Amino acid sequence: MSTAYHPQSDDQTEVMNRILEHAGLTPFEIVYGKPPPTLAHYLQGTSPNEAVDSMITSRQEIHHKLQRRLTKAQDNMKKLANTKRWDISYTVGQWVYVKLRPFRQRSVTGSLHPKLSKRYFGPFQVMERIGQVSYPLQLPEGACIHPVFHSSILREHHGPPPPSPDTSPLQFIAQKPVSRPLCILSSK
Repeated sequence: MSTAYHPQSDDQTEVMNRILEHAGLTPFEIVYGKPPPTLAHYLQGTSPNEAVDSMITSRQEIHHKLQRRLTKAQDNMKKLANTKRWDISYTVGQWVYVKLRPFRQRSVTGSLHPKLSKRYFGPFQVMERIGQVSYPLQLPEGACIHPVFHSSILREHHGPPPPSPDTSPLQFIAQKPVSRPLCILSSK
Protein backbone atom coordinates (compact mmCIF):
# COMPACT_ATOMS: atom_id res chain seq x y z
CA MET A 1 0.00 0.00 0.00
CA SER A 2 1.30 3.47 -0.76
CA THR A 3 0.40 6.96 0.34
CA ALA A 4 1.06 10.40 -1.07
CA TYR A 5 4.02 10.81 1.30
CA HIS A 6 5.49 7.35 0.66
CA PRO A 7 4.79 6.17 -2.90
CA GLN A 8 5.89 2.55 -3.10
CA SER A 9 4.05 1.29 -6.17
CA ASP A 10 2.64 2.58 -9.40
CA ASP A 11 -1.02 3.31 -10.05
CA GLN A 12 -1.53 0.20 -12.17
CA THR A 13 -0.47 -2.04 -9.26
CA GLU A 14 -2.76 -0.16 -6.89
CA VAL A 15 -5.73 -0.65 -9.23
CA MET A 16 -4.96 -4.36 -9.61
CA ASN A 17 -4.68 -4.80 -5.83
CA ARG A 18 -8.07 -3.11 -5.34
CA ILE A 19 -9.64 -5.39 -7.96
CA LEU A 20 -8.21 -8.47 -6.24
CA GLU A 21 -9.46 -7.28 -2.84
CA HIS A 22 -12.99 -6.71 -4.15
CA ALA A 23 -13.05 -10.00 -6.06
CA GLY A 24 -12.00 -11.97 -2.99
CA LEU A 25 -9.70 -14.16 -5.07
CA THR A 26 -5.98 -14.87 -4.96
CA PRO A 27 -3.74 -13.97 -7.91
CA PHE A 28 -3.38 -17.72 -8.67
CA GLU A 29 -7.16 -18.07 -8.94
CA ILE A 30 -7.38 -15.05 -11.26
CA VAL A 31 -4.68 -16.41 -13.60
CA TYR A 32 -5.54 -20.12 -13.62
CA GLY A 33 -9.25 -20.05 -12.79
CA LYS A 34 -8.98 -22.54 -9.94
CA PRO A 35 -7.78 -22.47 -6.34
CA PRO A 36 -4.09 -23.19 -5.74
CA PRO A 37 -3.17 -26.81 -5.09
CA THR A 38 -2.74 -27.74 -1.46
CA LEU A 39 0.15 -29.79 -0.20
CA ALA A 40 -1.40 -32.84 1.36
CA HIS A 41 0.17 -34.18 4.53
CA TYR A 42 2.12 -37.31 3.76
CA LEU A 43 2.41 -40.24 6.13
CA GLN A 44 5.85 -41.75 5.87
CA GLY A 45 5.87 -45.30 4.58
CA THR A 46 2.53 -45.21 2.78
CA SER A 47 4.13 -45.33 -0.67
CA PRO A 48 5.34 -48.70 -1.97
CA ASN A 49 8.22 -46.96 -3.78
CA GLU A 50 11.09 -46.04 -1.43
CA ALA A 51 12.43 -43.22 -3.68
CA VAL A 52 9.02 -41.54 -3.78
CA ASP A 53 8.73 -41.93 -0.02
CA SER A 54 12.11 -40.29 0.68
CA MET A 55 11.48 -37.48 -1.85
CA ILE A 56 8.09 -36.57 -0.39
CA THR A 57 9.46 -36.77 3.16
CA SER A 58 12.35 -34.44 2.30
CA ARG A 59 9.91 -32.08 0.55
CA GLN A 60 7.80 -31.91 3.71
CA GLU A 61 10.88 -31.26 5.87
CA ILE A 62 11.93 -28.41 3.57
CA HIS A 63 8.37 -27.02 3.65
CA HIS A 64 8.26 -27.05 7.47
CA LYS A 65 11.74 -25.50 7.63
CA LEU A 66 10.66 -22.71 5.27
CA GLN A 67 7.52 -22.08 7.33
CA ARG A 68 9.59 -21.77 10.52
CA ARG A 69 12.03 -19.36 8.86
CA LEU A 70 9.21 -17.24 7.42
CA THR A 71 7.54 -17.08 10.84
CA LYS A 72 10.85 -16.09 12.44
CA ALA A 73 11.45 -13.39 9.79
CA GLN A 74 7.91 -12.04 10.27
CA ASP A 75 8.41 -11.89 14.04
CA ASN A 76 11.73 -10.06 13.61
CA MET A 77 10.19 -7.56 11.18
CA LYS A 78 7.25 -6.97 13.52
CA LYS A 79 9.60 -6.46 16.47
CA LEU A 80 11.78 -3.98 14.55
CA ALA A 81 8.76 -2.11 13.17
CA ASN A 82 7.23 -1.76 16.64
CA THR A 83 10.37 -0.42 18.36
CA LYS A 84 9.58 3.18 17.37
CA ARG A 85 5.83 2.91 17.79
CA TRP A 86 4.00 3.79 20.95
CA ASP A 87 0.39 3.94 21.97
CA ILE A 88 -0.48 7.42 23.13
CA SER A 89 -3.81 9.03 23.78
CA TYR A 90 -4.82 12.53 24.76
CA THR A 91 -7.72 13.67 26.88
CA VAL A 92 -10.21 16.41 26.08
CA GLY A 93 -8.88 19.76 27.28
CA GLN A 94 -5.23 18.66 27.21
CA TRP A 95 -2.65 20.96 25.59
CA VAL A 96 -0.56 19.56 22.73
CA TYR A 97 1.95 20.75 20.17
CA VAL A 98 1.41 20.06 16.45
CA LYS A 99 4.13 19.17 13.96
CA LEU A 100 3.41 21.23 10.84
CA ARG A 101 5.16 21.71 7.55
CA PRO A 102 5.92 25.44 7.63
CA PHE A 103 6.36 25.69 3.86
CA ARG A 104 2.80 24.39 3.37
CA GLN A 105 0.74 25.52 6.36
CA ARG A 106 1.65 29.18 6.66
CA SER A 107 -1.67 30.26 8.14
CA VAL A 108 -0.68 28.70 11.48
CA THR A 109 3.11 28.83 11.36
CA GLY A 110 3.35 32.40 10.08
CA SER A 111 6.92 31.86 8.95
CA LEU A 112 8.72 33.97 6.40
CA HIS A 113 11.76 31.67 6.35
CA PRO A 114 10.46 28.08 6.52
CA LYS A 115 13.87 26.41 6.85
CA LEU A 116 14.55 28.30 10.07
CA SER A 117 11.11 27.91 11.59
CA LYS A 118 10.04 25.70 14.46
CA ARG A 119 8.91 22.13 13.90
CA TYR A 120 6.21 22.02 16.56
CA PHE A 121 3.65 24.78 16.99
CA GLY A 122 1.22 25.47 19.76
CA PRO A 123 0.24 24.51 22.31
CA PHE A 124 -3.32 23.96 21.20
CA GLN A 125 -6.17 22.47 23.19
CA VAL A 126 -7.66 19.05 22.33
CA MET A 127 -11.39 19.44 21.69
CA GLU A 128 -12.44 15.77 21.42
CA ARG A 129 -11.27 12.34 20.31
CA ILE A 130 -12.35 10.92 16.95
CA GLY A 131 -11.77 7.19 16.62
CA GLN A 132 -8.56 5.72 18.01
CA VAL A 133 -5.93 8.20 16.79
CA SER A 134 -7.54 11.44 15.54
CA TYR A 135 -7.95 14.63 17.56
CA PRO A 136 -9.52 17.97 16.56
CA LEU A 137 -7.65 20.93 18.04
CA GLN A 138 -8.70 24.48 18.81
CA LEU A 139 -6.60 26.39 16.29
CA PRO A 140 -6.24 30.19 16.07
CA GLU A 141 -8.95 32.17 14.27
CA GLY A 142 -6.95 32.77 11.07
CA ALA A 143 -5.84 29.16 10.58
CA CYS A 144 -6.72 27.90 7.10
CA ILE A 145 -6.02 24.22 7.74
CA HIS A 146 -8.24 21.36 8.86
CA PRO A 147 -8.34 21.13 12.68
CA VAL A 148 -8.20 17.29 12.92
CA PHE A 149 -4.74 15.75 13.38
CA HIS A 150 -3.33 12.24 13.73
CA SER A 151 -1.77 11.44 17.10
CA SER A 152 1.62 10.74 15.48
CA ILE A 153 2.15 14.46 14.77
CA LEU A 154 1.04 15.61 18.22
CA ARG A 155 3.31 16.06 21.25
CA GLU A 156 2.15 16.57 24.81
CA HIS A 157 2.62 19.98 26.46
CA HIS A 158 4.32 19.70 29.86
CA GLY A 159 3.90 22.33 32.52
CA PRO A 160 1.13 24.76 33.38
CA PRO A 161 -1.43 25.56 30.70
CA PRO A 162 -0.50 28.57 28.60
CA PRO A 163 -2.42 31.83 29.01
CA SER A 164 -3.31 31.89 25.29
CA PRO A 165 -2.77 29.41 22.47
CA ASP A 166 -1.30 32.09 20.17
CA THR A 167 2.19 30.95 19.12
CA SER A 168 3.59 33.86 17.14
CA PRO A 169 4.35 37.20 18.77
CA LEU A 170 4.22 38.86 15.34
CA GLN A 171 1.21 39.38 13.14
CA PHE A 172 1.47 38.62 9.46
CA ILE A 173 -0.18 40.45 6.60
CA ALA A 174 0.38 39.11 3.07
CA GLN A 175 3.10 36.74 4.36
CA LYS A 176 5.14 39.67 5.74
CA PRO A 177 5.60 40.32 9.47
CA VAL A 178 4.07 43.41 11.00
CA SER A 179 6.13 44.23 14.04
CA ARG A 180 4.89 46.47 16.83
CA PRO A 181 7.32 47.90 19.36
CA LEU A 182 6.68 47.15 23.03
CA CYS A 183 7.27 50.77 24.01
CA ILE A 184 8.80 53.96 22.60
CA LEU A 185 11.96 54.88 24.52
CA SER A 186 12.56 58.31 23.04
CA SER A 187 11.53 60.48 20.14
CA LYS A 188 12.83 63.64 18.41
